[in-house]
Amino acid sequence: ISNTLTDDNGRFKLKYSPSDFGIGYLMTPENYPFIVVLSGENAVIEGNLLSQVETIRVAHGQENQWFEQYALEHSRRDQALSVWLYLEKIYVLDTLFSVHSKPIEAIQDEKQR
Repeated sequence: ISNTLTDDNGRFKLKYSPSDFGIGYLMTPENYPFIVVLSGENAVIEGNLLSQVETIRVAHGQENQWFEQYALEHSRRDQALSVWLYLEKIYVLDTLFSVHSKPIEAIQDEKQR
């Protein structure tokens, strides 16, 4: 869509057309992509290295702040889901636990949520 270079202070401005909205990425010289939301808003991303996501924060731009929050929470949701899948397997397949229907129902409800 576009390309640009940073100035001596690491600042840059990315220009793109209004028809180029959605998810994009910034590619670093080390070929590390950093995902951004192209929504037309004036986003400000601050940090040290795009390749070290933990050093980056979105200082301005609601769409990108929401995406940042989603991305941070996504790994926790994935971890929780893997635990529920593990427990479901035990409660369905292990005769010690499979006789109890309420925990199985609760696990399935939580997976769905």
